Amino acid sequence: MPTILIVDDNVSLIQVLAPMLSGLGQVKFATSGVAAMKQLRQAPPDLVLLDAEMPGMDGFEVCAAMRSDPALAAVPVIFVTSHDDLDAEVRGLKAGAEDFISKPVSEPLLLARVSTQLRIKGLTDELRRTATQDALTQLHNRGSFDQQLQREWQRSTRTGEPLALVLLDVDHFKRFNDRYGHPAGDGPTWGGERATWRPASAARSSPSCWPTPRRQAPRRSPRTSARRSATWRSPMPTR
Repeated sequence: MPTILIVDDNVSLIQVLAPMLSGLGQVKFATSGVAAMKQLRQAPPDLVLLDAEMPGMDGFEVCAAMRSDPALAAVPVIFVTSHDDLDAEVRGLKAGAEDFISKPVSEPLLLARVSTQLRIKGLTDELRRTATQDALTQLHNRGSFDQQLQREWQRSTRTGEPLALVLLDVDHFKRFNDRYGHPAGDGPTWGGERATWRPASAARSSPSCWPTPRRQAPRRSPRTSARRSATWRSPMPTR
């Protein structure tokens, strides 16, 4: 079920909008821009209904912050505001919003526009999935890895939490394919768990690698080489 986040400092309006949207998805809310950003970073929703004018961090700032964050850039935003002038609408669209609804809110109009954005979001997610996963193995490809690594690196920088990188390679995998054939090499089952591999031509030269957020650094024995220790402390290059 899609998740819809309502962001408005007017609790009464949230109480009006939430029942209207309950049939379209799980409704959450935040009453300030700062609280909204916290929720967004913890669990990105499928759609944000955003008030433009709020004390402190207003809706335009929230929308701009979302568009600058790779993890939130694809989340659609609909501004819901008392402003009905052209300048406010243009400002919202320039900030990165997908749509604009004026208060008082018409329920049929709200449901139609929210449904449209949720449908577009679903199609976009499916397109992104097919573009970032290998068709044979259903594993994430290099483009997906680059996006996830950048996202987790930014999260680690922002929160101060550790970030580990796991590199997994299978030695001499060509021998497996030569003996059992490429179809067997495309999907071996080891230890009761299915491990789907890339085709042998890729597996021979491209080990599997993925970031694992929120992992503590491994304990090192006194015999750990100085090189390994220095490598662990070295910051990851940003470019």
